[in-house]
This record gives sequence, C-alpha cells and structure tokens, in this order.
Amino acid sequence: MSKIVIVGANHAGTVAANAILDNHPGNEVVIIDQNGNNSFLGCDMALWIGA
Repeated sequence: MSKIVIVGANHAGTVAANAILDNHPGNEVVIIDQNGNNSFLGCDMALWIGA
C-alpha cells in the first residue's frame, strides 16, 4: 500500500483522487488544499457522482 498526496483539491485534484482510488485500490490518498473549507458544491459534485 502506498500513501499518495495530492496538493490542490479543486477539479483536477478530485479527478486525480477518484482515478487513483479506482485504478489502484488499497492505496491511501491524502488531499491537501490551501482552503480549509473544502466542499463538493458546483463542479466538484458532478465529478464525484460521475456526471
């Protein structure tokens, strides 16, 4: 198992985390963002549900 760190939780960070977890199960993904108030509103919600 690897620990993977993604810096930036905007659109690309969310897509990267989903792709890593889908294609490499068993790895741990940690997302770090400068904004402490992360949410899935707007475009990130569509990415999360796969729309």
